[in-house]
Amino acid sequence: MSRNPVVVVLHGPSGVGKDTVIDELRRKTGIFRATSTTSRLPRPTESDGVDYHFVTSEEFERRIAVGEFLEHARVYGDWKGLEKREVLVPLAEGRDVIIRTDVQGARRWRQILEGAVFIFLMAEDREALRGRLIGRGSEDGVSLAARIAELEDELDDMENNDYVVINRHGRLDDAVTEIAAIIERERQNPDRATVRVLPSVSNRRTTTPLSLGMIRVNWTLPAPVWKNQPCRDPVAGRVWVGSTRGGEKRSCDACQGYFSSSAIEN
Repeated sequence: MSRNPVVVVLHGPSGVGKDTVIDELRRKTGIFRATSTTSRLPRPTESDGVDYHFVTSEEFERRIAVGEFLEHARVYGDWKGLEKREVLVPLAEGRDVIIRTDVQGARRWRQILEGAVFIFLMAEDREALRGRLIGRGSEDGVSLAARIAELEDELDDMENNDYVVINRHGRLDDAVTEIAAIIERERQNPDRATVRVLPSVSNRRTTTPLSLGMIRVNWTLPAPVWKNQPCRDPVAGRVWVGSTRGGEKRSCDACQGYFSSSAIEN
């Protein structure tokens, strides 16, 4: 069987640990990280070409004009986007690719990429997210307030993803292992479309949520979600479900429960 490389689109609220998870995933699996380009200034711990490709606003706008971006947007007043070479070149080499993005980007990638796998990375709960945002100390007061205010928009998009993975404090390896298993599962999934860029009239991000008919997941429950695999969370005693894309009611052999449009209590 020919290898069908996977493009993972990973997103989640600010402070949930996306960069840390991706760095460890790269170390363990060798997956190619598609590095975004931004017009904002680098933070003290960031390196050009590693964390982002840092360019001026003028250079970013020049690259927009000549069509070098798959997608781009203004985020917190700065330009941010992903250039075509960051996805198309590794795919042509047969390599798996992971894209780190925000909620606007995830919505746009659903319009751009066919066959991509969308993973929502989440903390244990809202308070854990707020604590991580405040604790990392990388935002000024205005930026921090904006990121906290955007939490609800991020969480509202969780239902539109193929998988939800919980990155619990102190258990990084668990989240990385789950994502690696998802990638391996999707490589072998005969129903997943080969990744391709869909034709689009614009590569500017949209802020309009897309409804893909996926199952809504109760985000407060601390358990992983696997596509089409319901399971009982032994702590919360609820049925967890992933995407069925059909919404029909099914039973869970392990839990002897049922689910339809949301995670439910037995």
